[in-house]
Parts: sequence; C-alpha cells; structure tokens
Amino acid sequence: MTGGSSRLVVDIVEGLGHIYHQEVLTSFIPAPNAYQGVAVRECRSPYEMVAFLKKFQPDVLHVHYWGDVDFGWYDKVFRAAEEIGCKVVENVNTPVVPYRCQIVQHYVYVSDYVMRSFGRSGESSVVIHPGSEVEFFSRKGTGDTPENCIGMVYRLESDKLSQQSIDVFIEVAKRRPDTKILIVGDGSFLLPYKQAVLAHEVANSFSFTGAVPYSELPNIYAQMSVFVAPVWKESFGQVSSFAMSMGIPVVGYRVGGLEEIVDDDELLVPAGDSDRLANIIIKLLDDRKMRHLIGERNRLRAVVVSS
Repeated sequence: MTGGSSRLVVDIVEGLGHIYHQEVLTSFIPAPNAYQGVAVRECRSPYEMVAFLKKFQPDVLHVHYWGDVDFGWYDKVFRAAEEIGCKVVENVNTPVVPYRCQIVQHYVYVSDYVMRSFGRSGESSVVIHPGSEVEFFSRKGTGDTPENCIGMVYRLESDKLSQQSIDVFIEVAKRRPDTKILIVGDGSFLLPYKQAVLAHEVANSFSFTGAVPYSELPNIYAQMSVFVAPVWKESFGQVSSFAMSMGIPVVGYRVGGLEEIVDDDELLVPAGDSDRLANIIIKLLDDRKMRHLIGERNRLRAVVVSS
C-alpha cells in the first residue's frame, strides 16, 4: 500500500534494479496497485512462501518489518526463510520490537529513536534514515514561497494520526480564517475530518485532496508555508523530510523520531496540545523571515540526513 516503507522498497528496486533481480512478497495488494512496474506477489500461505523462496533462491531476503497486527504474516515469512536457510536483513521501520531469530544477519533501524527504544546491545545493527529525493523535492530560491498555507501529507489512518489530529488545523482556521489548509491523503479518517471541519464552520479554509500520485507531491508541498505533523506515533516521518527538502518549516507533536528529524525543540509541543501547536503555526505565518531561516536550515539538514 502507499506509504514510506513501501516507497523504500520501490526506491531500492528503481535504484538497484539494473544490478539485482528483485521481487516483492506482501500479504495484500490493493486495487488499483499503489505502485506500477514492480514485481509484487501476494502470498499468505506458508506453503506458498516456501515454494516461492525455493524457486527464486534469493541471496538475501530483505524484510521491511511492521510487526503489530501483521506479526502473524511476518512469522510465516521468517519461518519459510529459516526452512530454506536464507539470509535476512531486517528493516525495523516502525516503533515496534523487531522479529528476532538466528537467520537475521543485520537489523536496520529507521531512526535513533527506534534503535534506542527497541534495539539490543551486542546485536548487529545500524541506523539508516530513509532519506528523500532531495532533487525531486526541491524549490529554487525562497522568493516564491507562499505566505498563507499550511498542510499535512499522510495516510489518514490510526497508525500515525488520530481523529483529534485535525484539531490544530481547525484552531488555526478559527483564529486565522484567511489561511489555506491542505489535507493530503486518504483513509478512514477522511470523513470524520470533513465532518469536524463542517461542524466548526471552517470548511471554506480547507481543501481535502484525497490520495494523490507521488509525482504530484512536490507541487503540493510547494503551496505550503508550514508543514504540520500532528501525529501520536512516528518512527521517522518521511513526509516531514520531504517538506524539509522543499525548504518548508516543519512543526508538530514531540513524538518518536520527529525530534531527531526536526532538531528544534521550539517547533514541537507535547502530543495532543493543539492550542500550543496552533500558536507556533500562527507565529510562523506572521513572520516570513523566520520561516525562511528555518526553511533554509531544514533544506540543508535534509541533504545531510538523506546522504
């Protein structure tokens, strides 16, 4: 499905496909496909997994581990890999305890936060930030940055957001009615967010885009003066690094990996404190010079983080 971990898989295929033969196993393929041109196979039965791995004979099985409600599926994958004696590299892309077994050669944590929280001393592990396509997510100069638009880009689901995530945008709309607010993404929270906006009579300030193609994201980010990350859980936050690449200030809740990515405590508030977060947003909207200073620092930091 659409998301940061899936994008990592696509990036690896695009970047190394001319060197390595790669195929993807997943528990579910959405219709229509989220990504085109990638060899993806839906596989749920342990017998199918073993048969595929025996036929494909991979040198390395690269697991992008989510755990949580998907643990049962991953357990089948690891057991199948164990049966054929396949080496495994495990990316821990979410804030969960890794799947640990002897065939895992190396653990790759998506952020310092995830490694600190769930890593073990003595294991073979490293932190590798996902990075961003800084040339793709770029904007020359700062003179064309917008003055009065905030937004977020997320899968509108409970793995990162809550129904209250919309509150900070509603608060800004009430206090600054001329501010344009972009809510980019689709999911089960889309309807509740729209209903909340209508209930507070601020619908004129909002634009809900639904899901958009990856190729259109830079143009959408280019409309934003401030990117908002009102999350309750976050292992890294690639959408935030996209905004940073575009030279946009990122503000949000002090959660998980956001602290090490944003690296500015003045731009983060305790989780759920929408009033304080709205204050920071409005302060930035009112101060173009400050926005540009933070935006340029973010752009340079995104280049370093993505290197």
